[in-house]
Parts: sequence; C-alpha cells; structure tokens
Amino acid sequence: MCVFARHDLAKDPPFSKLDLIICRNVLVYMDAALQKRVLSIFQYALKPDGFLFLGPSEFISEYSAAFAVEDRKNRIFSRRPVAAVLGGFDLEVPKIGEPAPALPRIATLNVGTDPRKETESILLEHYTPPALRRPAAPETDHA
Repeated sequence: MCVFARHDLAKDPPFSKLDLIICRNVLVYMDAALQKRVLSIFQYALKPDGFLFLGPSEFISEYSAAFAVEDRKNRIFSRRPVAAVLGGFDLEVPKIGEPAPALPRIATLNVGTDPRKETESILLEHYTPPALRRPAAPETDHA
C-alpha cells in the first residue's frame, strides 16, 4: 500500500514504520542544523530494514552512524539500528533539571467564538499528522 500526503519535514511528526523514504534534491536546500533534524526524523520513521533514497547531489557522510550505504551511485541507504545513533543525533530531549520547552502561545479568542471548537482547531493544527487533518474551510467574502 502507498500513502501520499502533504508533509512538512521539519515540523510534522513523521509517519512510522516506513519501508522507503524518497527525498530527492530536498536536503541540498537546507542548512546543516535542519538537515540533521530531518535525517533524524527519517531514521526514526523507517523500519529497521527500511531504505532512504536521496538525490544525486545529496550526501549523508556525516550521518553514517544512522544510515548504511547500500548503493553509493544511486544514493540508496539503509537504516541502522536506533541504538547505534542515540549519541549521534540531538533528539532535543531536555536533560534532568532543565525546564521543558515553552508551549506555543495561543491567541485570545474573539467574542462569539466557541472556545471548544477553537481549542480543537488548534490541537488539530499542531498535533495531528498531515494525512489526518481536515482541509481548511474555503473563505467566503461576506460583503
């Protein structure tokens, strides 16, 4: 089965237990910090025997702890076990004694807005995988 969905690589939680991630000619447009974040997400999202297929200009030599080279010419890599990379990626987990990251601020509600619907909308926007989100209602002109 194939699932196609719109996905923000750096923001949305990844799908999990994927056999294959094809990400061709995307990483080259990211800075090193964003590449590191995206590759750690890919490593997490792939099955233990999953594959990563990159574009001809993309290299992951710095991340060889996370991915093994299967076909260098065609840029096909296999996922290494999580235990092998826990020290290699910054998983952004707060250390004991450090405060947890602040939650995003929520705008104040307008008069006449249903707080339950507004809360549900915010939760869906921030915490639901893209494939499960409802499409936004079309805006109408009330002139």
